Amino acid sequence: KGIPLILLEGGMGSIADFSLCIPEFSKKFHVIAPDMPGQGRSQLADSMSYQLLADYISNFIDILKLDSAYVVGWSDGGNAALILANKRPDKIKKVLVAGSNYKRSGFPSIENDTTDFVKLINSPEFEKMAKEELDTYRSLYPGRDWKKFFIDINIMWSQKIYFPASVLEGIKIPVMIVLGDRDAVTLEHGIEMY
Repeated sequence: KGIPLILLEGGMGSIADFSLCIPEFSKKFHVIAPDMPGQGRSQLADSMSYQLLADYISNFIDILKLDSAYVVGWSDGGNAALILANKRPDKIKKVLVAGSNYKRSGFPSIENDTTDFVKLINSPEFEKMAKEELDTYRSLYPGRDWKKFFIDINIMWSQKIYFPASVLEGIKIPVMIVLGDRDAVTLEHGIEMY
């Protein structure tokens, strides 16, 4: 019951990431928690980009025939939520994002990482190194091409600009940007987005 609240998980996540939040949110909102493409129990997309994630959720809103909704997005889900805030003010009324960034430099650990992820993911050591993440990923969607997803998401993360600053400048609805003191995204980047 209540206004729809769409929850968008971060990269490599699933709706299970919101398991502690959903019961509380459900007391006031009609909670809708879709898994993003390639994550949780959703099918893989042909490729990955923040625009693609936002387009999927935009289409999802239309399919559900929602009159309006609030959106909470974390990390990658927050990046998609910011694009949605710009693109769909007809449907999205308010947005809260946590740990979001519109360009790679706002996330220093990704910005400074020189790993060749395609080579690493295709190496025999990767399955041993990422066993816990792979086990979780495979348990949600057995048989899915995990290598394709891991490569696609790393390609998305490696882009210098995730979406232009004009997307942020064009937002006309209320948006709250949340970052912790020790967040992976810098406070300076959060202030720049604001």
